[in-house]
Amino acid sequence: MSSVSAYSEQPALPVREPPLHEGSYHRHGPEPAAHEVRILIAPAALEQIRAHSHSQMASELGGVLLGHAYEHGGQRYVEVSAALPAPSEDRGPYHFTFNADAWAHVNRERDAQHPALQIVGWFHTHPGLGVFFSADDVVVQSAAFVMPWHVALVVDPIRKEAGFFGWHGREVTPLSGFYEMGRNGDDGPVFPWRLVRGAVWSETYEEHLAQHSRVSTAVPAWPALGPWLALSAAAAVLLVSLLFLALGVLPLYRQNQALQAAALPLLDERLALAENSGVASCPDPDVRLYAPVAGTTLDVGDGEQVAIAGVANLPDARRYTIALRPVGGDSWFEMDTVRRATSLRPLLAWDTTEYVAGEYELLLQPLSRQGTPLPGAATCTIRFALAR
Repeated sequence: MSSVSAYSEQPALPVREPPLHEGSYHRHGPEPAAHEVRILIAPAALEQIRAHSHSQMASELGGVLLGHAYEHGGQRYVEVSAALPAPSEDRGPYHFTFNADAWAHVNRERDAQHPALQIVGWFHTHPGLGVFFSADDVVVQSAAFVMPWHVALVVDPIRKEAGFFGWHGREVTPLSGFYEMGRNGDDGPVFPWRLVRGAVWSETYEEHLAQHSRVSTAVPAWPALGPWLALSAAAAVLLVSLLFLALGVLPLYRQNQALQAAALPLLDERLALAENSGVASCPDPDVRLYAPVAGTTLDVGDGEQVAIAGVANLPDARRYTIALRPVGGDSWFEMDTVRRATSLRPLLAWDTTEYVAGEYELLLQPLSRQGTPLPGAATCTIRFALAR
């Protein structure tokens, strides 16, 4: 699998000393490892998370963590000062998704209540399921919380367990412990759950349950899936698969319309940032390249394939050409042709074997019935880099 990293410079974190003087905090769990981000969380944020997680036990809930990220002594720190619920209708007993309405609500509430705070991570619940990071959760982290200091908190309000997760290179891993900050002289911690170190799965919850049900005759420690959930489980698998593909995380090839409503706002937001940075130009929402992600470096090995995915859905276009050239090159090399309209799906599996490391431009262009550029139609061009 190719790794993905930003080749445009990320903004440097401010440098300041964390408020970890003696008596100012209670540490939950072991001392964080050297590579882990240090999490400092205020009691007010814990109470906001607790209240929201207990407001509905029949389905997963979620929201964002607000605060500041900074560095000190070569170590990253995240201070979580507040938490905002994200009221998403795209949720159920085994999933929670940030849809466009949820993001709009979060942004409005942050501007109104906490304009000085940044989004530093997210939280969500697994009522009665335990603490783990499923493939669904990795999707959300990879789509919306991509900075090295972005963290995630998983809460099981029924089992009264919780655990943090964060980035280690390009992988999401469980975090060891965190610091609960003091409460105006009150020495007692308020963290209402037992801290556990959960696992990160490569499967959705439904896939995990199905796989373990096949290989074991023991009674599983999970709620049974009723027949009415079969279609929902299948749809969840498809949703996760295509979003992984669109983000360049896994080379999977499936499609589901429900995914588009959840993924497109995040993908369009990232593409807009790339356009502002000058590494993309995709003015038409019906002609867009989402993977590779514009402005990133793909670290590929010999014989490795890279998924090219996007939207090619103009009503007057008869086909679309996908072309490539080195940055600064004069001519485009046509890689393939898409012969039917499509919305958010794989367009090409690109074999990178014969390509040297460097910066490239990728073009998606609508064509007429005669195979010429469609008059008046916009193209999409993105810029990225290959590394070996």
